[in-house]
Amino acid sequence: MPAGGVVCVLLGAAVPWVRVWIPEQRVAGVHPGLAAVATIDGIPTPLAGRVLDVAREPEFTPHFALTERDRVHLVYEARVALLDAPADLRPGLPAEIRLAVGPPS
Repeated sequence: MPAGGVVCVLLGAAVPWVRVWIPEQRVAGVHPGLAAVATIDGIPTPLAGRVLDVAREPEFTPHFALTERDRVHLVYEARVALLDAPADLRPGLPAEIRLAVGPPS
């Protein structure tokens, strides 16, 4: 093995999470602790989840270029913890997340 080569990779025992993007029109109703349900291809039952955090800053549109028309293209990154994920869940699998938020106002 060459000097500086990888000997092993340690994985934390933390709860797995999914990165999601919340549309600007819905972000006001999303907060840490909010219930979620994850559907992952290849896993027969939905997984329970909870929102860990929500970004304070939007992505994709520069803040200085915002008009009322442009705001609909903003999204906010959030993380959703998978509370009952199987121990052998592989990282990188696509997931569909449903959040328990009401209709947009």
